[in-house]
Amino acid sequence: MRDAEIVISPRELPATRVLCSGRALTAPDGRPLGAVVAMTDITASRAQTRALQASEQRFRTTFANDPAGLAVLSPEGHPLQVNAALCRLLGRGEAELLGAPDLWALAGIARAELAPVSWPALHGSGATLSSELRLVRADGHEVWALLTVVELPDPREGTCVLAQVEDVTARRSAEQRLTRQALHDSLTDLPNRTMLLDRTAAALGNLTGCGMVALLFCDLDGFKAVNDTHGHDAGDHLLIEVARRLAQVVRPIDTVARLGGDEFVVLCEELRDHDEVTQIAVRLQEAVAAPIAYRGVTLTVTASVGIAHGAGALTAEELVARADAAMYQAKRLGKHRHTVFDDVLPAPRSGAPADRRRRV
Repeated sequence: MRDAEIVISPRELPATRVLCSGRALTAPDGRPLGAVVAMTDITASRAQTRALQASEQRFRTTFANDPAGLAVLSPEGHPLQVNAALCRLLGRGEAELLGAPDLWALAGIARAELAPVSWPALHGSGATLSSELRLVRADGHEVWALLTVVELPDPREGTCVLAQVEDVTARRSAEQRLTRQALHDSLTDLPNRTMLLDRTAAALGNLTGCGMVALLFCDLDGFKAVNDTHGHDAGDHLLIEVARRLAQVVRPIDTVARLGGDEFVVLCEELRDHDEVTQIAVRLQEAVAAPIAYRGVTLTVTASVGIAHGAGALTAEELVARADAAMYQAKRLGKHRHTVFDDVLPAPRSGAPADRRRRV
C-alpha cells in the first residue's frame, strides 16, 4: 500500500494533517484478510516545512533584488551564489563570477587587505565583520566598497560566508572633499591654519639633534594697493600666483600654508643650520617680488618675512606668534626684508595674535 496524507477536520476543532501508512494482511493461501494502517499526526512538521520553504523563498527574493552586491561563498572564497547587483558592481557576468576560484582575487583585493574580514577572522567569532576595500572592475576602473561578512550555516555546504558589497565611492569622495575643505584654503588650495598647526606641532614633537625646525611668516607688502587699484579679482589672481611660486621655491619636505588675507607661512623641517633658513627666506622674497601679469597690467608686491626657530618647549601657536612678531619687525625696518625672532623682540602671549596694523 502506498502512503497517503489526509486532512481530518473534526467539527469545531482545528484540522489535523495525518500521514497514513498501511500494510495489507493476507491469508496463507493469498486471500486478503484486511490491512494494518498507522496514522501519524504530521501537522506540526508540515507547518515547519512550509515555514522553511517560505523563508527560503524570501531569502532568494531578497538576495536577487537587493541593491547591494551579495554573494554566498565557500570559506576559500569560491562564489556559490551571486546576485545581479554584484555582477553590475564588478562589471562581470554571473557565470564568470561563479566560475572564479576566489572572488576577492578576481576583484583585485590582496590577501593582506582582506585580513580583517577573512575566514580565519570570521570563523567561530559569531561576529559581523566589515572593512572598506578598493575593488577593481572588469574594465580596470577602481571603486571603493564596504565589505560586510557573516558566517552562514548551510545544510548542503556546511558552513559558508554571506558577503555584502556596497559601493561607497561617492561617500568616500564626499568625505575627502569635506576633509580637504576643512584643511585647505579655498582660494589657493594651500594648507590652512589648522593643518599648519598640526604639522608644526608634529615637527616640534619630533625634534632631534640631527635637524632644526623653523617657521617663515610671509606678509605681502603693497597688497592693499593692488586691491584698491585693480579690484579684488586682481588681488585673488595675485594671491593664487604667489601661492604657486612659494610652493615652487621651497623644498619637497616643507609646508606652505595660507593663514588668510595676504599672510603665508612656510614650515621648514630637517634644516641643517640657520644659513639654510636664510637661503629659503631669500628665495621666497625673490619669488614674490617678480612682476605678475594680469589683464594687461603688471602687479607688483614684495614680502616681509619673519623667521622663528623651533624648540621642544614651544607650542605650535607660540612658534607662529614668534614668526609673526619677527615679520612685524621686518615691516618696521622698511619692509621687503627678513628678520629672525630673538629674545630682543617681545614674544606675544601664548595663543594671542600679534598686533595688527593697517598695511599700505
